[in-house]
Amino acid sequence: MDRMPRVTDEHRAARREQIAEAALRAFAERGFQHTSMADIMDEAGLSAGGVYGHFASKREIAIEVAGRVMSARSAEIESARVSDPLPEPSELIGRVVRSMRGELRDSRLILQLWAESSIDQEMREIVAATFARHLRQSMTGYFTEWARQNRSLPDPEAVRWADLVTPAIIGMIQGFIVQSALLDDFDEQGYLAAIAELLPH
Repeated sequence: MDRMPRVTDEHRAARREQIAEAALRAFAERGFQHTSMADIMDEAGLSAGGVYGHFASKREIAIEVAGRVMSARSAEIESARVSDPLPEPSELIGRVVRSMRGELRDSRLILQLWAESSIDQEMREIVAATFARHLRQSMTGYFTEWARQNRSLPDPEAVRWADLVTPAIIGMIQGFIVQSALLDDFDEQGYLAAIAELLPH
């Protein structure tokens, strides 16, 4: 009897990537709420089995995409933390917001996922955990190092200072995303220039 061909890890990863990219296109075109799994199947050119074999729901796909984006941003911030010279905070924030929006293609999609998380407890817990695990931890690590180098703070004080300022700085990133999604006349360069004035340097 012929054996069923084995699906390699590489093939599975490539198929999940294909589905995630198709979902991003569908979400950007129709919005998260108005996108169905059938829409994602059509966009990916796959059968129901081809999609459901990897993801149980569009929510699961969205969480996968959000986790991937946050993981990439975490790696970007960690790379900045160990670089020499250490980039200025305003430079790093500019990189992060542009990369995040670029990967998700549209700031409105990020806003939709946040809105969905506000009414879906399970999604809220997963998104919050992903956000905290990736962005907040890596950003705190960067600002701890920045405080050591630029404020000459000993480790305990540098950590306390970073813990204090990181939530506010993440709020600046969220503000960029919200305003760029909602305001047609949003001045991206002006916003980033204002952040540069407000951030420690």
